[in-house]
Amino acid sequence: MRKVISLFFVLGIFLSACGIASTQPAPPAQTGTPTLTPTATQTPTSAITPLPTIPTFTPTFDVSSIVTVSPAEKAKCPTTREKTEIKLVDFYTTYDYTKDLIDLLNQGVSIEEIVISFEKELTKLYGYRIKIPYTTEDITNDLIPEILIVGRQHNTIILGCNEGTYKELYKFSYVNYFEYKIVDLNQNNIPEILLGNVICNRQCGFRLTIIEWHNDSFSELLNEVDAYPAIWDDLIIKNLDTDKLEEIYWESGIPFDVLAKSVMRKEIQIYKWTGITYSPLQIYYSPPEFLFQAIQDADRETANEEYSKALLNYQNVIIKNGLNWWSPEREKYEIVINPFTFDDPNNPPTFPPFPNENPAEYPSLAAYAYYRIMLLHLVQGQDAEATPTYQILQDTFGTNPYAAPYIEMTTAFWEAYQSTQKMYDGCAAAIQYAAEHPEILIPLGSDYHGWQSHTYVPADVCPFR
Repeated sequence: MRKVISLFFVLGIFLSACGIASTQPAPPAQTGTPTLTPTATQTPTSAITPLPTIPTFTPTFDVSSIVTVSPAEKAKCPTTREKTEIKLVDFYTTYDYTKDLIDLLNQGVSIEEIVISFEKELTKLYGYRIKIPYTTEDITNDLIPEILIVGRQHNTIILGCNEGTYKELYKFSYVNYFEYKIVDLNQNNIPEILLGNVICNRQCGFRLTIIEWHNDSFSELLNEVDAYPAIWDDLIIKNLDTDKLEEIYWESGIPFDVLAKSVMRKEIQIYKWTGITYSPLQIYYSPPEFLFQAIQDADRETANEEYSKALLNYQNVIIKNGLNWWSPEREKYEIVINPFTFDDPNNPPTFPPFPNENPAEYPSLAAYAYYRIMLLHLVQGQDAEATPTYQILQDTFGTNPYAAPYIEMTTAFWEAYQSTQKMYDGCAAAIQYAAEHPEILIPLGSDYHGWQSHTYVPADVCPFR
């Protein structure tokens, strides 16, 4: 019989207090109607950033390959004896009661009696009521419930029995407190356990681990993936495609204390069962607000063969379409004005003037966008559209010194492609050029673009190989 006791935590000795996140404005939302000329840029004002749109996608895992595991032979556990007095001689000096717990279980004492006795002793010891959360559920498919219980020293343990003896099967350490879900997502008849290690400072996040019983031990199907800032209730289990298997996803917000936070975006992370483990799909962000973000979104969409979306983002970079600029100087400015960098919050420093726009960024990213649009045409067999795109790039930025390296890379690709009509050869030439001129990668994504940014390497400039 399955028995579940609600895991409502008493902070006491088990938990550390979790800080309450104050509400802060998100970066400005993208505004403006597309035009054929760049829009004027201004210092951004606070607005609410839209959440990313949850995507739909085509399943790649064959559900018919799932092997349903039959229940194992019923486990043998110690015979439960009649209710009796529990004597805990060393309880007051034993900080971790796991050993006492296992010893009592192996003597035939029920988990209910043990927990009640432990709670009484802890309440007397600390002077206020202590609750020990636990649950019992068959998570090893052996027809006997295992015990998942909050231990001492910020540990949660899973206990199970075999051949008449209880033993520790798994220990999970957490920082502030832990959350969990037990559900058979991969439909193999053995439930997975989703464990959330909740970590709080000024804001809270959680670190997700997924385990499942395999033969004689727990295997990690996902190991410590961070969701920050986020709360456990943000974790959603839902089928997003047509394969009848549910995916795991969550929405992460924007840390209010992160430096240069204006380049941060809300994001959705999705994890899908592959038949062996849970693997991430593409991360989806809220709409881009800066030129480099639109470039990176378009490059990701190209890699995922979402060519229409990629084309739109490349075009938005060319016409600016409400997109703002970013630079190392602007990053430094954002850090200086961030209140969390003040040595004395009551005596803030004098703010420097807002920096001037970097004159190199727009021609660099717009020239790169024309280059990538040309690639999109070619990979889709649209050679007639690729030729005028190449020519427009030359006509628009042919005399701009900041765009010159990107035009040279485009020309290297074009000449190699024209000689063989193979994307592989064109890409090889473009990648070689980027390797010899690594400075062209910096405006696309580098260390001053924030932690969500991709740091570009030569191979990123041409994915068609």
